[in-house]
Amino acid sequence: MKKIVSVLVAIMLLFSLVFSFSANAASNLSVVGLTVYADLNTDGTVDITEIWQIEYPDAAEGFTRWIDLYNGSGTNAVTAIQKFDEIQNLSVSADGKQMEQGSGNGTYSCNTSADGSSYDIVIADKTDGAVTEREYVISYTLTGALKKTDGKANFSHIFIGKAFQYTCNNVTVNINAPAGVSGEDIEFAEDTSKTISVSGSTAVYQMNRVYDTFVVDVSMPDNVFNEGALVSYSSFSQIASDVRNFAVTAFPWIILAVAVVLVIILVLYTDRIKRLKIEKKTAKGIKEEDLNNCVGLPAGITPCAAYKMLVPYSKTAPKFTSKKVPCLFGLAVLECMEKGYIKQDGKNLVVETPKEEINAYLASVLNFLKTFSAKNGSKYVIDEEFYSRVSNECETRYDDIAKYLATFYSFIPEINGKYFKDEKNVENYKNTYLLKLKIQKLDLKYSFEDCVKKVLSGVTPDNPEVFGMIFDTSAEKLFKTKNEDGINALSNSIYAMYKVFVKSK
Repeated sequence: MKKIVSVLVAIMLLFSLVFSFSANAASNLSVVGLTVYADLNTDGTVDITEIWQIEYPDAAEGFTRWIDLYNGSGTNAVTAIQKFDEIQNLSVSADGKQMEQGSGNGTYSCNTSADGSSYDIVIADKTDGAVTEREYVISYTLTGALKKTDGKANFSHIFIGKAFQYTCNNVTVNINAPAGVSGEDIEFAEDTSKTISVSGSTAVYQMNRVYDTFVVDVSMPDNVFNEGALVSYSSFSQIASDVRNFAVTAFPWIILAVAVVLVIILVLYTDRIKRLKIEKKTAKGIKEEDLNNCVGLPAGITPCAAYKMLVPYSKTAPKFTSKKVPCLFGLAVLECMEKGYIKQDGKNLVVETPKEEINAYLASVLNFLKTFSAKNGSKYVIDEEFYSRVSNECETRYDDIAKYLATFYSFIPEINGKYFKDEKNVENYKNTYLLKLKIQKLDLKYSFEDCVKKVLSGVTPDNPEVFGMIFDTSAEKLFKTKNEDGINALSNSIYAMYKVFVKSK
């Protein structure tokens, strides 16, 4: 029984990964720009040069370039036509100076990740704390990346994949076809997310901001390539192979599914029973003095984590969860303010760079805010125009906003199946639920603007007056405002994100 339950927990954890994308939002750097040149050679190889413009706002350890690999496990988005055989002739330079492979500062290292899903190039480049700009040039050769399909030569490649952990700004990828290929010969896969053009025999892909992946897919006549240089590829044979692989992989799971479907229901129901039991006991034995003494959350539990603990993601009513994710983003903003990462500066707000490592979901919030803030020297300022920048992003790239909020939500810690086996955890859950009961009894109605002003004046986000905002049913009343300053621009921006995210679900 224990073994079966362990398998079920693993399945549930894997399912939760669907709700997230890989992003190391805690990393302390910005990708200001990326320019890539990919030369398709007649021998079937592809020479790639990547020019990374990186800004370090504070002390940092360096930069990591993750390149997605095909591993057949489905842990990333690389398909069979996008896979390649090998990365060769790797070289790295920083600000024009060639780097050696090694382990100390000023060197780089490279290896394949433990799960085989990415090839990781780690550049050790410590900065001293001042705002620092670097230009890294990474060059390498891909083998087996060019495919022969339907009488064409095809180059389909994920330049920025699921493994890459930064938002990239100002991305341009130049695909240089071999001599003998004209612009009229180059064909593109349909892609509305990018600006695609042809200059001579070069296909140019451009994107202002990349949150998730950047894929190119070009085809051209195969007669300019050497005999046998292209890897044979058949979409039909690939489908057949995928079906066979799925059948082999899925067969034991199908057998297991028949045996465990009832256990899955039991596991989910048991967890709910435990919650209801604690909540019912807490509500039944509640006293006035208990409510009076409850002024905040138990130590070590943040407001965002507390809400996710009390109201976990609902698989049966996902719309309900969707309505709360942008509100949790607003609550996380308040947590950042309490910790001093966001400060008031006259009519505006200034986003700071933490000196220490912080929770991933808070780092995600700060990085998002910086993306749309006005740059004033080394400062990131949330000014009156902040809303117009976010609003424009919501209107033109709403899918990316929805993906970002889903990722942000996945970063918030949540309790696991063993949580209620610890008496202290049970007591923490009880006291967290007690705070919810107090909020419901007080029936407080404060706008997000009110909550921001309270936190900036010293009120903690777990105070009932502030934490209560997450239980408000009207996002429009909570976030929408007509005032004009940095606080209200931020509030209106979260409301715009709310409308996008709820609509996407």
